[in-house]
Amino acid sequence: MTRVLQTERKEALSGSTRSAVVFLHGYGANAADLLGLADPLGEHLPDTLFIAPNAPEICNGIPMGFQWFPIPWIDESSEEESMRGMQAAVEDLNAFLDALMVDELPLRI
Repeated sequence: MTRVLQTERKEALSGSTRSAVVFLHGYGANAADLLGLADPLGEHLPDTLFIAPNAPEICNGIPMGFQWFPIPWIDESSEEESMRGMQAAVEDLNAFLDALMVDELPLRI
């Protein structure tokens, strides 16, 4: 079962979404950390939706931070926990991207 990813977003400047940029933050960061890039990029990509999901897991020891999966040499998790977390993150991201394509970017003929 996939987890629903909470997102931050900046709508297309033109008001018409024809493409999307998905920002994925790193370990201990959050969606808002990258969404500021939408302002300078949006000027050059006016038909583009910018969207940034938060990773599904709270990052231990980092307030307001998230992680896609545990990293053993950082958080002392096991390799098995890390691999399970990575596989779950892949499934979460695939489901997120599938939903984005259906809900936000329908095929234009």
